[in-house]
Formats: sequence, C-alpha cells, structure tokens
Amino acid sequence: MVALATTGGLMSEVINFQRELAEAEVALLKAEETYGKDHVQVSYCLDRIVRLLRSNNVRLLDATNMEARARAIRVKHNQDAMANVSSKMQDISDAVLTAAYRKQKERSRQMFVTLGVLLLVAVGIYSVVLVPTPQMQQARDALVKAGQGLNPSAFVNNFAEQATSKARQAAAQQAKRTSEVNNLLDQN
Repeated sequence: MVALATTGGLMSEVINFQRELAEAEVALLKAEETYGKDHVQVSYCLDRIVRLLRSNNVRLLDATNMEARARAIRVKHNQDAMANVSSKMQDISDAVLTAAYRKQKERSRQMFVTLGVLLLVAVGIYSVVLVPTPQMQQARDALVKAGQGLNPSAFVNNFAEQATSKARQAAAQQAKRTSEVNNLLDQN
C-alpha cells in the first residue's frame, strides 16, 4: 500500500512538471509571437522554463541554451536602453568609472609605497641592530661611550615622516585631478 502511495506521488509530480513545462512553453511561443523573439518578456518566459528544467534535473543542455538566450536578450535590451541615455549622463558615468579606476590605482600605489617603507625599515633595523658591520659596531661603541646611545625609534620615525609626507603629496595630487574632472563635467 505504501509503495502504491509513493508511486502515485511520483506520478503526480511528473504530471505536474509536464503540465507546468507545457504551460511555460506555450507562454514562450505567445510571447515570441506578440513581442518578437528578442523582447525582454521572452527572456522572462525562458527563465521560467530554465527553472523548471533545472529543478527537475531534466534537459540540462536545453536549459543552458535557453539561459544563454535569455541573458543575450537582456544584454541587448540594456544596450538599447543605454542608447536613449543622454550624452551628458554617459559622460558622468564615464567620469565616475574613471575616478573609481584612479582611486583603485592610487590605493595600489599607496599600498606599494607602504610595503616598500616597511621593508626598508625592517632591513634598516636588521642591519643596524641585529647584524652591524664592523664600522657600524665601532660607531655604535663610540656613541655608547659618548653617552648618546643608538635610538632605533628615531630611525623608524624618520621613515614614517617621509612616508606621511609622500602620502600627503599624493592625496593633494589626487584632489587636484578630481577637481579638474569635476570642472570638465560642469562645463559639459
């Protein structure tokens, strides 16, 4: 009795799937006739069929092809919509993209400078403190005798001040470039 109930449940699922798939395919045909093969409404119908096929793990190649067709329709529709956008809006969009690219490039440059400074500091500390040359050892001994001592934190602070100065200069240049782009946008 349980086997019959399970079989009956599977049969009703298959019948429901086939019915839903047939309805979706009819809706696709109507959408193609009504709107044309490259209309966004057709892409919605294709998406519905793709969901049905994938949820039942059936005709996966057809599902992939329909998904690609739906995506191509949406891309074409977006390009058509972009053609109606004013040239000023496109210029603003391009400027925003350019500014984002420059900002990303500046961040990369700053990160590279920071890593370089840290590497120089590490090498400097290593060479001064951990592995001094004979001349540096003599100089350190002379400083210790004179009572002045070697101050590694002053060495690090000097590098940090130089890095901060360079970062401020780069930020000023970036602000200048941004204002130039904004002025160009205002003129258009």
